[in-house]
Amino acid sequence: MVAFTNTIGQSKNSGAHKFKEGVFNQKLIELKGFVYDENNHPLEFVSVAIPSLHIGTHTDHKGAFLLQVQGIDSTTQLVFRYVNKESKSIALAGIDLNQPLVINLKDHSLTLKDVQVQGFRERVNSNSSIIIDREAIEQSQAFSLAEVLQMLPGKKTEAPDLQHPQTLTLRTDATDQNGMNNSFGVAIFIDGVRISNDANMQARSLSIRGLGGQATISSKSDGSFDVPYNGLDLRDIPVENIERIEVIQGVADARYGDLTNGAILITTRAGASPTSVSLKINGGSTQATLAKGVRLGGKLGALNFSGGYTYSNANPRDNMKSYSRVNGSVKWSVDLAKGLSNSFNVGFDKRLDDVKVDPDDGDRRTFASGHNLNFSNSLNYQPTSGILRRLNFTASYSRGRQESYDQWILNAAVKSIADKDTTGIYKGYFVPGQYLAVQNIIGIPITASANLDLTSKTFLTGTMRHQFKAGGSVSTSGNNGPGIVIDPTRPRWSTSSYKTERPVDYSKLLPFLTNVGLYLQDNINGKFLDKSYGFYLGIRADIQNGFYTYQPRLSWQYQILKDWGISLAYGESTKAPALGTRYPAPTWLDIPLLNLYTGNADQSLYLVYTRQVKTDNADLKPAKSKTLEFALNYHGKAGSGSITAYAKRNYDGFTSSTEYIPITLPDYDYFINEDKTISYYETGDSSLYAGVSRMIASNGGYTADYGFDLMFTSKEIEPLATKLSVSSGLVFSKFDSRFQRNIKALSDQTIRAGSEALYAIYNGTTYKNTTWNSNLSAITHIPKLGFTITLSADLSLLQTRISPASDMLAIGYINRAMQVIDIAEQDRGLEKYAYLKDQQTLFAEDKLPFVYSNFNVTIAKEIRKKIRLTIRGYNIFNIRPEYNKPGTNSWTYYNTEPSLTAGITFTL
Repeated sequence: MVAFTNTIGQSKNSGAHKFKEGVFNQKLIELKGFVYDENNHPLEFVSVAIPSLHIGTHTDHKGAFLLQVQGIDSTTQLVFRYVNKESKSIALAGIDLNQPLVINLKDHSLTLKDVQVQGFRERVNSNSSIIIDREAIEQSQAFSLAEVLQMLPGKKTEAPDLQHPQTLTLRTDATDQNGMNNSFGVAIFIDGVRISNDANMQARSLSIRGLGGQATISSKSDGSFDVPYNGLDLRDIPVENIERIEVIQGVADARYGDLTNGAILITTRAGASPTSVSLKINGGSTQATLAKGVRLGGKLGALNFSGGYTYSNANPRDNMKSYSRVNGSVKWSVDLAKGLSNSFNVGFDKRLDDVKVDPDDGDRRTFASGHNLNFSNSLNYQPTSGILRRLNFTASYSRGRQESYDQWILNAAVKSIADKDTTGIYKGYFVPGQYLAVQNIIGIPITASANLDLTSKTFLTGTMRHQFKAGGSVSTSGNNGPGIVIDPTRPRWSTSSYKTERPVDYSKLLPFLTNVGLYLQDNINGKFLDKSYGFYLGIRADIQNGFYTYQPRLSWQYQILKDWGISLAYGESTKAPALGTRYPAPTWLDIPLLNLYTGNADQSLYLVYTRQVKTDNADLKPAKSKTLEFALNYHGKAGSGSITAYAKRNYDGFTSSTEYIPITLPDYDYFINEDKTISYYETGDSSLYAGVSRMIASNGGYTADYGFDLMFTSKEIEPLATKLSVSSGLVFSKFDSRFQRNIKALSDQTIRAGSEALYAIYNGTTYKNTTWNSNLSAITHIPKLGFTITLSADLSLLQTRISPASDMLAIGYINRAMQVIDIAEQDRGLEKYAYLKDQQTLFAEDKLPFVYSNFNVTIAKEIRKKIRLTIRGYNIFNIRPEYNKPGTNSWTYYNTEPSLTAGITFTL
């Protein structure tokens, strides 16, 4: 595996460092060496690390590296990684560490013996980390990050879908707002910088639409293209400059905050590399990318840049719906002084989801567009003396522009308009019902962050090694966009439960939202009963929306046998609310008192009461999660793999619920004047409007997830040059709004008839979903031919959906004095409470009555290490089972139609 130009481990200096079982040496050792390419040219910015000791460095412009280590034992591995080169891992056992190591790295190629085309387990920042290297990314033929992450256990392999937003959930089967909370709580870090969706305000008024599917502007035929209150749209994250991905599905180390459901840690390319030009085509989707790393010479470091263009047509025959993306990034890495290095990155991306005007139905057009410019800088200092071994300071700034637009030609009756933004009774007016209604939301999201991470030297207490990590982070999010830009005289929608939309200027409404975090972690390694163990004891504290939270992060690993290990982890984490839930727009309530249209606007009367209700969500707490996971790991002659069982509880999730605002107003009557105008007067009576309501954001979300993940890859079956692998994920999710009761206003007719109650109270609803998906793969690799073929089968083994059960009986009510009255369980069926009975859906269970499969294939051929041809086929046998849910006329078709991605890459 490793080519050395000098003789390693055979030095005549027999007094040099020699390995024994247990801890090798408690003294500080300077591990020196050089890294070259196949032609003995020095490689700068090669990552050199000892994962078990949590230390690392990189090579300088001469290819040299120096690591100060302490407490090496016979299992310690030294790992080398570099862009477009093979990764290498060497055991330090038997090596004379008094002599410099000399390493040669071969070019990344299918002609290498060991090629990793799938994700694999490796403890880096979590016991549950899954690593996806560059080769696996290239094999996926991904148009974006969304397709790469289909390698995770329990995920299905599906053809690229660039026409709809692609968000990620981890270890859950929850849907609707609870599913959105899971995705919102998955953090994505690129080179240590968190990519935030907190400032995304591309949503209509929360008070009218809530946080659900009606919140965004959407196309009649293609749905919505925006993801506020949700995780990031993975279509906007290209993969051509990604070198390595670490996926944390469980308990993350204490450094990682502002998350509740895991993290995606992305490392981009750095250093010199050949020019790589790639072209991919799938149906109506095309992508072209370019990547290149340039060594600037001397001590100027290296420049790495990449760019891409993606275009996708939903139907090339009519070209009505399209998606396009342009992206580019430049990364400059340089050593400033001995032990001091810096990396500066600039990135830009622009996307457009566009639904053009249909010539056969020209009343509507929808589009969503955006662009973003981001800067980040990472300063890294590694002193060679003292307690501190590493200091890393990272800062970032991002500014973008997002626009969501929808137009619709209306041909309706005359509309009554109320457009004041103050509270009181006044005369509105009427407008013709034929006009072009426009909804337009323009946001300018701004985010900035800074992180400081400190790593200590290794401290030894007997055979136990301690390494401390500490640091802090601060992040801020704002939006200076024009906001919701609408013309109140041309409303798209009529009044909904007395609520109407008004223009909202985000730049005047929204202050910046700032979060602060601190952490401390002790990484402990040693041996017990001659077997290696690791304790990772961390604590994190955050201030989010004014709330203080403390989050323990505890992990443990133990090598129980030569080939077997176990791990256990428990962690708590929190996620701050998004800008849109923390600072929603005011609510405008418009209650018509007299609405009299005579056919002449000047002789008509629209008397209306308007009330502006402002919302202060200062009491909105961070969402929280608690996770417990246990894993059994194997690495031996048969192969390597693991099975992980987990239990996770998410609570205080962000949901929207109805808040009723009962308003009592005077009654009015009218008479017609001689000039046919209308005059009005108070009658002396009043009416109660109990159904006046708005939507508010609250901490009502709750999800409990239980399941397991399985990953295993066999050793190569040499006569067949083939490895077999299996991955599987089962999850059971129970989710509801258990901390909220359902409150519904009674009808105006019931209230005016003199009912004691204004509102009925019902139990919250609970949903139960279960999904079990598996993947079986056969991976054949023939290095001499530079050829791989992977045949995989997705198996959908179980899918159940249990809807809420309800006896439709109220458990209480709110009377006219606004007092909450509970109804005893034995009294809920009494006749006097019959008028409170609800018409909720009765219990329903939907279980898919069959197991179905989906077969996919990937074939890659390399020609002289310069050209790579890759074909990836989806659902190659056209298996598309269908299912009719009992009691409905609805048919569901499983699996998409067969699809083929063809790609070619030139390495120059």
